Amino acid sequence: MAVRKRGGRYQVDVAVNGQRWRGSARTEDGARIREAQVRASLMAGKAVEVVAPGKAPTTLGQLASRVIDQVWAGTKNERTVVHNANCAVKFFGANQPIGEIDTAMVDTYITHLKAEGNTNSTVNRKLNALSKMLGFAHKRGWLTGTPHYERQKELAGRVRFLTVEEEGQVTATMAHFGCNDEARLVEFLIDTGLRRGEWQALTWRDYDRKSGTITLWETKNGHARTVPLTKRAADIILTGVTAPARGVSRPPTDKVFDYITDDNFRSAWNRTREHLGLNGDKDFVPHMLRHTCASRLVQRGVPITVVKEFLGHKAIQVTMRYAHLAPANLWEAARALEGE
Repeated sequence: MAVRKRGGRYQVDVAVNGQRWRGSARTEDGARIREAQVRASLMAGKAVEVVAPGKAPTTLGQLASRVIDQVWAGTKNERTVVHNANCAVKFFGANQPIGEIDTAMVDTYITHLKAEGNTNSTVNRKLNALSKMLGFAHKRGWLTGTPHYERQKELAGRVRFLTVEEEGQVTATMAHFGCNDEARLVEFLIDTGLRRGEWQALTWRDYDRKSGTITLWETKNGHARTVPLTKRAADIILTGVTAPARGVSRPPTDKVFDYITDDNFRSAWNRTREHLGLNGDKDFVPHMLRHTCASRLVQRGVPITVVKEFLGHKAIQVTMRYAHLAPANLWEAARALEGE
């Protein structure tokens, strides 16, 4: 096995045509980039040059390893962003000199990504990873400049949310299949708008029963936020501990929803979607529960700036996706123009 965990690091062991090289990296993805870089060098008959910690990287593989170790390792989105970085390393080659990557080469990369069927938003995410790496090198004086590229235009897309009737159908179907805990989690997520990682990380220390709030520390935008609970959401937290449907075979942890695994929730969701005949609705995914929370807040007259804070959006532009769901405000504007 070329990459294996050893202690707190990942060991890289590459053998090509009788030549062998060993090294290590802090993360598994970083080790795999290093493996690709070394393997490419050995197959080309070149000397292996894995950059030392105090030496400036000169190839894309070396740069990717450095950025992974120093910037992305241990972050919440490490797996996604490292995957996107790996895409660039695979396309350009681990031994591609970073000083030779110009706008024309990036344009070729964009064409390749689109030909592979990536959407514009996915193309932008992968370009961002490349830009981050080259920007890292530029700030440290390893590059005199970075290539310019045009971000691909992203459509706002459809905001799919559950109506009150659909919510009832979903929770009733889950209960029918014996997934009572998962049905209650659906209700909790609609009332709080929590992301997947947020409800999974929620601990009892984050719940303040006196004030009826929960505080989220591990959020997407890196800023903690406090969410007031509806009566239903608070009841779900309290009754979930002693719910007979739990069937917990292990002692409880400090996690509020320790009795619901991500796999079980997704399984219950997929089974429900199939039962309701919604397999063809690509937007019918668990994240739509967060959309449902935002949509209901807007539809019930909550100011868009308050919705932004409630959901923890970093930019108001993200929240504005839901602004069109407040038709009553538009009618008030029309009546104002008529002098009513």
